Amino acid sequence: MIVSSLIISGFGITKFGLHLNMPHLIGISSTMIFLLSPMFYLYVKALTMDNFILSAKMYLHFTPFFLLILYMLPFYLQDSETKLVIYFSESFSFEHRIIILIQTFHAFIYMYFTRKIVKQHAEKIKNSMSSTERINLIWIKTSINFFTVIICSVALSLGLIFFGIKIQSIYSELIPAAISVAIVSLGFIGLRQPIVFPPEQEISQVKKYEKSTLTDEQAYEYLEKLRALMKNEKPYLNSDLTLQKLAEHLTISQHHLSQIINDKMNQNFFDFVNLYRVEEAKFLFTSPRGKLLTVLAVCEEAGFNSKSSFNSAFKKHTGKTPTQFKQETLREN
Repeated sequence: MIVSSLIISGFGITKFGLHLNMPHLIGISSTMIFLLSPMFYLYVKALTMDNFILSAKMYLHFTPFFLLILYMLPFYLQDSETKLVIYFSESFSFEHRIIILIQTFHAFIYMYFTRKIVKQHAEKIKNSMSSTERINLIWIKTSINFFTVIICSVALSLGLIFFGIKIQSIYSELIPAAISVAIVSLGFIGLRQPIVFPPEQEISQVKKYEKSTLTDEQAYEYLEKLRALMKNEKPYLNSDLTLQKLAEHLTISQHHLSQIINDKMNQNFFDFVNLYRVEEAKFLFTSPRGKLLTVLAVCEEAGFNSKSSFNSAFKKHTGKTPTQFKQETLREN
């Protein structure tokens, strides 16, 4: 919030000509742009990592900011009159545009890696949870998309300015307004989320299994035990079933259970459980009381949390929607 406020204030100072009376403010806010993308990246990283700690290595993300400070230092040390002379020179204007171009490229790189973190985290969730309705990643994805649009707008504006099209006044008004909307929306929506990411104990790190102590013999023994549990006790009917809870049922570690499902069944936990739920739904639709049950009733009885997730899973595993399957079943009977 503080960084974005300083960036926006820089636009305002230039827009209203305050820099002419206070030359020492020239160029200060522009350096802050190098802080915005890394801070957003680290914010998302903090949300997706267990026990996140800002290590000394992470401060390297702010290297471009400090390099720009060093580059601008000779300008900052000048007196007011000299600063204004330099500011209105062609060379300063050209250098300023080059810096914005570098900052735009820098922001694109960070948005790419931020998007990658969210995608990896979504996969991690599916390896530990059977229902993801409570895990809302949409708002953070929307924030990334919004920032990407702002970056594209800056790049486009810069291109037009390079070709001599005078849009500086529009640029100085729309960009800070867009940044303001993005930052305020991010804070407001973020505070309203009951759960953005799962509780720490429900997330197991997705690791490679080269160093696993689980032997093939044990794996197949646990696999048979898992199949028997799913068939006889039907734990998948619990819509809040997690990898941790299922591992406790089997009295094995989460890591070993995840390895069995991933390696021996070539599935993630989310798809593994939802396949059982889809089979349960198919059984309910074809049962004698199937014609009396609504799609929503079958959805709830089969262990799904919402109709949308039920429709998605059912179509993924059968190629049909629940409604289509029910109608075909009724026609056949």
